[in-house]
Amino acid sequence: MTSIDDYDFVCSSGAELNSVVKKLLRPELARGLGKSVSDLFPAFANAFPLTVQIMEKLWPSPVAAFRRPRTVWFSYLVAFRQDGNLFFNMNLAEQEIDGPLFEKYRNMLPEQWVENYRYFNSFVVSDRGLMPLTWIDTPFSSETRLPLEEYRQNFSLQKSKVRKFRDDVGSSQLTCWLLTSAGDALFLDEQRCDKKVYHVRHNDFENYFVIENPGVILDGYLAHCLEFQSPDGFDFRR
Repeated sequence: MTSIDDYDFVCSSGAELNSVVKKLLRPELARGLGKSVSDLFPAFANAFPLTVQIMEKLWPSPVAAFRRPRTVWFSYLVAFRQDGNLFFNMNLAEQEIDGPLFEKYRNMLPEQWVENYRYFNSFVVSDRGLMPLTWIDTPFSSETRLPLEEYRQNFSLQKSKVRKFRDDVGSSQLTCWLLTSAGDALFLDEQRCDKKVYHVRHNDFENYFVIENPGVILDGYLAHCLEFQSPDGFDFRR
């Protein structure tokens, strides 16, 4: 596992930021360094209370870590722990966090899910010292979500296996936003953006399930996954 020593600069408070790296963080995050996840991201904590409770129980407050492998600085918000680091996939400091443009690119998400993509672009736990580019078991970043056809190809599924699912839903833009190592997948309709979440278990598309409370269910799942370090045993259809 990569340690703090493998970063060029690590700070746990805004006072420690120099002029070079300070511009990589939004001002409100720079001021809040050293605080808990719920203090840094209150709207996220309100949307995912169980998840944040487990984060704060099992990890220390996140720090800002910076690397400059060549000429470009890379910034991370990470809570270090010996058996697994909690990475927040931070958005660029200049990226909008509200308004028409922000809403346009998150219009397909259930209301509570939006908070997982406001200041950061989802999160991941990894035993690597540096945040992986792709992951499963926590929601994908918006760039790595899987269109249904790409999902089908990744699992070498026959087209007929997913065609009925697509036709039943009546959308040509179904996208997977969460895939777990336990065989669960959550899909959203990005054509109608109706906020519905479709659960598929072990690629059994014929028996898909519409989740009634997607915000509550995702919060429960993420808390479970973080606490037990595994998605095993969680029922999305409860």
